[in-house]
Amino acid sequence: MKYLRMTMWLGRRANPMTTIIPEDSLTIPIYYAANRHRELSAAMMGPPVEVEIHEYPDNLSMQEVSTRVATERREPLSDKANAQNTLFDWAMVMLDQLNPGGVLQTTLAAPLDVDDLCVTLRYIANSPSYRGQTINMTAKDQTLVSLVKGVVGSRIPS
Repeated sequence: MKYLRMTMWLGRRANPMTTIIPEDSLTIPIYYAANRHRELSAAMMGPPVEVEIHEYPDNLSMQEVSTRVATERREPLSDKANAQNTLFDWAMVMLDQLNPGGVLQTTLAAPLDVDDLCVTLRYIANSPSYRGQTINMTAKDQTLVSLVKGVVGSRIPS
């Protein structure tokens, strides 16, 4: 089962305040919920809320899940990992809205270098939500990176 984790790090080393919600307790799809919590965090302008989706066996109690999350996430995510998670969750929502074979182009550069953006797009291609859609994005150095029919490639614009 998937679990939505939202953590507010009150100072980079302070004990975090974490909320965990099982996917079957949500009224909306988990990736929509993750994106919504990021939007709310940005709008509130308080300490940033780190949002991550974890997957654990179905037979665990909430206490066991909480213990695992606390053990696995003792430190805040790196900026790179946070950007990759945000991009993946955003893509899951977008793929739900695109026809198989549909095309998506972003206008702003992702805050990732080419290699990290390629890795993230490969994760997206391997997700059950991916149905051959094309995703065109720009890495932070302005290199165009595309996912087309399950294949990731990049080129420097001329």
